[in-house]
Amino acid sequence: MILLGIFSILNFLIFFFQPEHVGNVPLYVLLTITILYSVLKKLYMWYNYSNISVPEIPESKKDFKVDILTTYFPGEPYQMTNTTLDAINENTYPHTTYLCDEADDPYLKEFCAANGIVHVTRDNRKDAKAGNINNALKKHATGDICVVLDPDHIPEPNFLDPILPHFE
Repeated sequence: MILLGIFSILNFLIFFFQPEHVGNVPLYVLLTITILYSVLKKLYMWYNYSNISVPEIPESKKDFKVDILTTYFPGEPYQMTNTTLDAINENTYPHTTYLCDEADDPYLKEFCAANGIVHVTRDNRKDAKAGNINNALKKHATGDICVVLDPDHIPEPNFLDPILPHFE
């Protein structure tokens, strides 16, 4: 993809620098400076991308206590929240699932109780969603690692397994 991008940029620059494309010289120079800056920035970014490597997963010597939190705000579809909570519960790494419920919703309370999920609510709306999460972190969560997922994120069952050893 990087080589295709470089080829495309070169093709564009050859087209752009044709003498018949120069109209107003001062504006053409300003546009040329802008384009060249953007091209150099893009090439530098692609150079960095080309050097990315995936580190080896270290051997894990510690079992972390993990808390996974998601949120609910009134008006969000129950099905979306339920799907996310079910996916979190299916995670293979031992963890505790928390729902930070902004509405203290009776349906979600029942769903959490039936599925072994800690239902957390609060009596104020200070600091919006971040305040909801901070409330759970301060009053309920006890894990070494805390994962916060939006209610529309559906994690893979093993997404924590390759990540947690890096926290040693």
